[in-house]
Amino acid sequence: LAKCYIGEGDFIKGSQTLGYAHQLIEKNIEQYKEVHAFILLEMVGFLGIINNHSKAILILETIPRYTNSKYLLKLVDYYRLVQLSRQNKNGSLEGLLTSSEYFKSINSYSTLAYHYKTIGNLYGKRKDFDIAMDYYLKGIEVAEVNKYQHIKSAIHHDIGMWKFATGDFNGGINTLRDTAEMADSSYTQSFTLANIGFIYNHKKDINTAEKYFKSTISIPMYPSL
Repeated sequence: LAKCYIGEGDFIKGSQTLGYAHQLIEKNIEQYKEVHAFILLEMVGFLGIINNHSKAILILETIPRYTNSKYLLKLVDYYRLVQLSRQNKNGSLEGLLTSSEYFKSINSYSTLAYHYKTIGNLYGKRKDFDIAMDYYLKGIEVAEVNKYQHIKSAIHHDIGMWKFATGDFNGGINTLRDTAEMADSSYTQSFTLANIGFIYNHKKDINTAEKYFKSTISIPMYPSL
């Protein structure tokens, strides 16, 4: 339920629900330790979204005390690498390439698709744009086969930003517009339209930028309800 709130951009309800889930854990009972570890991982994911990377890393350091599960510990390592990548720390790319092989080997396809998305972004930061696109396309393929529309939309957003970074202004805008239309999450739709605004602002087209910034305010939360 917390993940649904967060996916729609309702960060207040999402964080409150995660906190409530954490309160429900019988912390001193052995059988609940892995549940504790899993909820902490969800908290780390949320902290990454709101760019609180230092707090996320602090929580990650506590999780191994609650679990011996290889899968959960690999997730801990993955989340740590993602946080480091967002801080532009060295070693995160090589670590994510290795981590992706593990999740591919156990058929954990949603996590694999997110690996490819993040790896593409890191290659883009290095200006290895062709390799970045290769990983974006790998991520989209995994998302399409497994019907992960939310991941597909997120990667298409990054491709739009990739096009802008490579100098293709019109291609970037068109891809971001398509992403906003295909997105099944109010949050994804909102930050995609906001980034269109940032691109127009960068091009000194202030009126168009303002139009896109304002459009994000009117997006309904939970549109399917």
